[in-house]
Amino acid sequence: MEPGTMVHGMGVGRWLETQRQDWHLLQDGQCERLAKLGVRPAERPAVPAQKAAA
Repeated sequence: MEPGTMVHGMGVGRWLETQRQDWHLLQDGQCERLAKLGVRPAERPAVPAQKAAA
């Protein structure tokens, strides 16, 4: 697929990245279908520990 590919007015790459970022919000069936296509959830960066109030 070429960069900038649009389907129904939406960029496919942008849509795909949204699915990867919001994997935890998707239904099980949606995750299964994306996984069959080779799509995996985005890796979440480690959340830094909050500093204690001084």
